[in-house]
Amino acid sequence: MRRTWKPAMAVVTAAMAATASMGTVLAAETDDVRPLAAGDAAAAAVAANAADHDDPADHSWNTADVVPITLSGSTASSTSPDVSISGGSVTVTGAGTYQLTGSLTNGQVVVNTTESGIVRLILNGATIANSTSSAINVVDADEVMVFLNAGTTNRLTDATTYVYPDPSVDEPNAALFSAADLTVAGTGSLTVTGNAYDGIASKDGLVIASGTVTVTAVDEGVRGKDYLVVNGGSTRGAAG
Repeated sequence: MRRTWKPAMAVVTAAMAATASMGTVLAAETDDVRPLAAGDAAAAAVAANAADHDDPADHSWNTADVVPITLSGSTASSTSPDVSISGGSVTVTGAGTYQLTGSLTNGQVVVNTTESGIVRLILNGATIANSTSSAINVVDADEVMVFLNAGTTNRLTDATTYVYPDPSVDEPNAALFSAADLTVAGTGSLTVTGNAYDGIASKDGLVIASGTVTVTAVDEGVRGKDYLVVNGGSTRGAAG
């Protein structure tokens, strides 16, 4: 769900093992940080800030509706009209559930849709590397979930130096970047290498619901602008 509000404080819950060898692995920022009021007002503020976009209903779907996307080195393939492919660039243009399998040696998965509803990217043994930008770039969406399939190992690696189409542009700026609310879930594993900026970053809310996530990044490992909520799984990393 796309949100325009800014919470009064960032919320980070640690129901998982989060360790860092250096720097900041987990970070949250807001545009409006205010002290909590006393008494009932404080309790209400805490309750409001504890809310996030993650809905249990988003964690299940009809397997018949899953759209396969096969990653094959320098290109990819899919039969869906909601998936456009140009070389190693794969763009998802509709809400729905998409399963990515295989490897892109120099490519990117882009989500860019104005349709209402969640976009699920199921990583099913997917490896995506990019030499000029992020590995996954969510430009626009109502909400995005990156789901790690059970028993799979998945890897995202971005560029050491980003090439932007315009000097005034500074996004994306993470190996896994989202301009929308982002959830990471599933029981598989995800290794993220942020060679230039952050590892995982959302300009809205970011929820890590489950999964084994390992992040190495030059800047922050995991960043949520509106909030960062960790409900489960295991996240480890090193950040500069």
